[in-house]
Amino acid sequence: MRGQHATQRDGGKARAPAVLVLGASGKMGAMVMRAWRAAPPRGFHAVFAARAAALAAGAGQGGAGGDGAGHDGAGRDGHRSAPLSAPATDVISLEYLEAQIAAADAPRFDAVIALWGVTSGSAEALAANTDLALRAVEIARAVGARRVFHASSSAVYAPAPQLLPETAPCAPLGAYGAAKLAMEAAIGQAAQADPDGPQQVILRFANLAGGDSLFAAMERAKAAARTSSTGGTGGAAQITLDRFADGQGPRRSYIAPHDLARALEVLIAAPLEGAQAGMQAGAPLVINCAAGGATSMEDIARAAGVDVAWRPAPEGAAQCVALDVRKLAQYVPDLAT
Repeated sequence: MRGQHATQRDGGKARAPAVLVLGASGKMGAMVMRAWRAAPPRGFHAVFAARAAALAAGAGQGGAGGDGAGHDGAGRDGHRSAPLSAPATDVISLEYLEAQIAAADAPRFDAVIALWGVTSGSAEALAANTDLALRAVEIARAVGARRVFHASSSAVYAPAPQLLPETAPCAPLGAYGAAKLAMEAAIGQAAQADPDGPQQVILRFANLAGGDSLFAAMERAKAAARTSSTGGTGGAAQITLDRFADGQGPRRSYIAPHDLARALEVLIAAPLEGAQAGMQAGAPLVINCAAGGATSMEDIARAAGVDVAWRPAPEGAAQCVALDVRKLAQYVPDLAT
């Protein structure tokens, strides 16, 4: 299966290889969609999938809530095409895709990118990350994909002051990281059970610029400041960060949406099989996905015009989570600088 190169056909004419992106209604999926609509990927056609209810609510129009880039609502067959100004992406409902799979009439895709997931809630809710990953594997088999990319997180690692390579110990501090680590284990079991199936690639993402808790806190602070200003009380936007024993705040690896989209574009076509030399047959390939270095959250906030208040860091808080991206740099060299 890995040697096959799936293509879509239109009127009997071969089109560029197609890539299926699961999770169009989530933050990461929406950001990748916007990036690829602004700068279409070279060498493949992207198709984004989300639940029909999310599409009807505006997802798939360039982001949650929509930005006017797409059509309103799903079509009668559950298919949603991108506007003519954005020929490199389409949007379909997940129900439509699953119905095609059930009818043994699934479209063919060269790769699947599973950006869906659960980021908060109870342990039971977070356990859905494993279910979603295994469903992505099933979908990949059904559509003939040679490779599946799964969205994991730097939260699986044990925090450390040095750069964290893919071989660093995994000892997540929170329930989210634990759920992602359990998801990775399930992917590994599925891959080893089907060594001739699609190649499984686990991407351990850094914080997504514009999509993590820091940016959400800044947006809330700015909204509160605007409300105060309207009410006549004034006041600047302010967030609270942990201060550690060295007097500094938290630092994290980040990746910008356009860099994330570019990394995915490169990795889809890259000869990743060679990166698995010496690994157990069928074992997933793990790649850290971030820009080089770590960025101070205080610096990000102040650059955004948000003031910072401090509180003592609680016991067990992670001051630095910085990913070693030398493996990624083999394929996207400038991202690691």
